[in-house]
Amino acid sequence: MVTYTKSDLEFILAQIEIAEQLEAGVDVATLIPHYSLPFGLREVDGRNNNLLHTEFGAADTRFPRIVPANPLNLEPSDLTFDANGPAPGGIVDNSNYGLPGNVVDSDPRTISNLIVDQTLNNPAAIAAALKVAGSANISAETLAIVGAMQDLADAREAAAVASAAQVATLLGILQGLQATLNQPGGLLEQANAAVAAELTAQSEFDLALAARNQDVTDLANANLNVTNVFVAAIADDNVTPEETLLINEALGLAAQANVDLNGPDNVDLTDGTAGVFATETTELAAAEGLVTTTGAAVASQLALIAVAQTNYDTALAAEVNGDAAVIAAELALATLVDGAGIMGPNGNLIITNTATDVGLSASFNSWFTLFGQFFDHGLDLVTKGGNGTVFIPLLPDDPLITHGPNGIAGDGDEVTNPSLQFMALTRATPNGDSHTNTTT
Repeated sequence: MVTYTKSDLEFILAQIEIAEQLEAGVDVATLIPHYSLPFGLREVDGRNNNLLHTEFGAADTRFPRIVPANPLNLEPSDLTFDANGPAPGGIVDNSNYGLPGNVVDSDPRTISNLIVDQTLNNPAAIAAALKVAGSANISAETLAIVGAMQDLADAREAAAVASAAQVATLLGILQGLQATLNQPGGLLEQANAAVAAELTAQSEFDLALAARNQDVTDLANANLNVTNVFVAAIADDNVTPEETLLINEALGLAAQANVDLNGPDNVDLTDGTAGVFATETTELAAAEGLVTTTGAAVASQLALIAVAQTNYDTALAAEVNGDAAVIAAELALATLVDGAGIMGPNGNLIITNTATDVGLSASFNSWFTLFGQFFDHGLDLVTKGGNGTVFIPLLPDDPLITHGPNGIAGDGDEVTNPSLQFMALTRATPNGDSHTNTTT
C-alpha cells in the first residue's frame, strides 16, 4: 500500500497550484525558476509537457521541425519489390522518400543487423571492441582483422571449389561404372542373356538326354529279343523258315536301335539342325561357362561401384575446414583476435555496456525499453497511413535467410521462400513538410 508524507502532499499541491495559474494565463517565468524543471502538471491532451512551448507533444498537433525537411533519395537503386506476387502491376522500384507512395529500401534491415551483430562479421563492432580493449591503433587493427576474415573466406571458398571439383570427378567415375553395368548391351544385360541361353541349353540337353536314355532302353530290348529268337530257333535243332524270318526281323530291329542310339537324337532347338547328345552336352557346358564368366564380371563391376560410391559419399560429406589453407587462415585470424583480447567466451566481441558519455551516466538496462515505449508510443505516436508502405527486401546474406529465426544454420527454419523474404513499414501521413502527433 502506498503511503504519503506531508512533504509529498505539499509537493503535489504545489504542482496543482502551478497548473491552475498556467491555465489562467500567468507567465511561466514568474512561477518557476526554469521551464525545464519538472514543475506543474501535464494536460491530458499533452499540452504543457514543454512549459516553454506548451503545444509541443500535444495530441493532434503537427510535429515542429528544427531544420528543413530533406527526404532521403536512394536513387539510383537496382532494388525492386513485387508487392502483388504473381499478380501483375505490383513492382515497386521507387527508392526516393521525397515521393509519395510505396518505397523499396533494404537499408533499415541492414542497419538493424549491424547494430545487433557483435561478431567478427561486423567491422564497426570490431572497432568498438578494440576501443574497449584499449587498442593504440583501432583503424589499423580493424583493417588487419577484417583482412584476415576475408582471407579465411577466400580460403574456404577455394577449398569448397576444389572439393566440388573432386566430387564432380568422383561422380563421373561412379556414373561411368554404373553405365558400363546397366546400359543396353552392358555387363548386366550380357549376364542376363547368358542365363537365358543356359536355360535353353539345359532344356535341349534334357531333351537329348531323355531321347538317349530311351534309345539305350530300346537297344537293350532289341538285343534281348535277338537272343530270345536265337534260343527259340536252335532249341529243336531245326531252324524253320518262319524262325529265320523272326531272326532277321530281330536283327533288323537291333540294328535300327543301334543307329538310333548313336545317330541323331533330336532337332537342335537353337538353329534347327540335327544334333546328337554330345553336341547338346558341349553347348550346355559352354552356356554354363558363359554364365560363370558374365556373373564374375557383374560381381567385379558391383565391387568397383561400391568403392566409387564410398569415395563419392566421403568427398560429398567432407568439410572444407580440414583444408590446409583454411587451417592456416583460421590460425592467422585467431592470432590477431586473441592478441587484441576482443573475443568473449560466447563467440561475441567484448563490447561493454557503457553509456556514450564514457560511463558517467548509468549503463543500458531494460528500464530503457519501458521508458522508450512510453515516450515513443505514448507521448508522440506519429499518424500513419495514406502514404504507401516502405518495403524492406531481405538481402541474400540476411540472418533470417542464412540461419533462420532461431539463429541456427541448416536446421530447416531458414526463410527460403522468396515471397516471405521482406519486411514492411507503414509510411507516416504527411502534414505539410512534417507529420501529425496522433496520441499523447
